[in-house]
Amino acid sequence: ITVLKSPSPSYSEMAFNLCPEDLCPDGERNPAVLDPAVRQATAYAVDRARLNEIAYQGTSFVANGLLPSYYRDFYTEPDQTYPYAPELANQILDEAGWVMGDDGVREKDGERLSFDLYARSESPETVQMAKLIAESTADIGIEYNVQVVSTDKLTELTVRKVDGKPAPDFDTFIWGGGGDPYDPSLL
Repeated sequence: ITVLKSPSPSYSEMAFNLCPEDLCPDGERNPAVLDPAVRQATAYAVDRARLNEIAYQGTSFVANGLLPSYYRDFYTEPDQTYPYAPELANQILDEAGWVMGDDGVREKDGERLSFDLYARSESPETVQMAKLIAESTADIGIEYNVQVVSTDKLTELTVRKVDGKPAPDFDTFIWGGGGDPYDPSLL
């Protein structure tokens, strides 16, 4: 048996519940997730190369966006990328007014940076990633409480509706997808 290693047109993502109040009046989330500074700080606090090494045993690559660089003819490196920079993450949160609490979780105006982070039980890689993200962001005062649920449960939380309107019930999750090796539009 010869083992071959090659890239794949697939990805894993950390997504946030950003559905606006007017579209999702019954959506449930910690409102602090809407602060761009919190999401940027999270991105800078997570060593994505480390996630690859541990969760994927070095078989993936760090990406910037949902369209992976696998699609060379379609991919453009975005202007804003997020290299591992925990000092910058702390600076962003400080400048945004998030103050470190006595318990190590930042807060501002009565809101705490404590979020549920869902991962699918059928995907040990994403469960591992969620734990690593929670570990990394704890150092900058953001608490991610890892919740391992089935794909069916996570789908239920993300596509939930109340009175016919979207009402997602999550703060953030890790999921993934993939596409056709030749056509990124099938992502």
